[in-house]
Amino acid sequence: MIDLLIKLRDNLYTSYIKNKFGSTGKNFFCQRGLSIQNGKKISIGESVTINRFCNIKAVPEVIIGNNVLISNFCILDGDIRIGNKVIFGPFCHLISDTHDYEKDISKGKGSRRIIIGNNVWIASNVKILKGVNIGDNCVIGAGSVVDKNVPNNSMVAGIPARIIRKI
Repeated sequence: MIDLLIKLRDNLYTSYIKNKFGSTGKNFFCQRGLSIQNGKKISIGESVTINRFCNIKAVPEVIIGNNVLISNFCILDGDIRIGNKVIFGPFCHLISDTHDYEKDISKGKGSRRIIIGNNVWIASNVKILKGVNIGDNCVIGAGSVVDKNVPNNSMVAGIPARIIRKI
């Protein structure tokens, strides 16, 4: 009975939150606690699930492809493109902007788009920094900080992330 009530609550929340986005595809589902900024500049594909307590800030826009799972406590902040069949583990952060700590820390220094390809698994607690392109068919190891592009068919891990092997 409790599981049924939780599912009903989450379905009602999804119906409410859908209107905050620019567009959402079929079979979109999200759990409570989602924080959205500039929601009308966020496009979401089909069969996308966003779990609890995520934060999405679109500056200038965020585009999420089809068959994407965004796990608990993830942050998508900035100019971000996510391909199809992408899985994010919990506590992942994609940050496409920095601050000018030398002049005025309250002002952004400039955003550079983050692009995630198709068929990518991003394990838990990964940080992806501005301007990074992750190719198709990649795996990003848990706890990695990705500050450089990742070529197609690669497994990377570490701080900073380095190629472990081709897959």
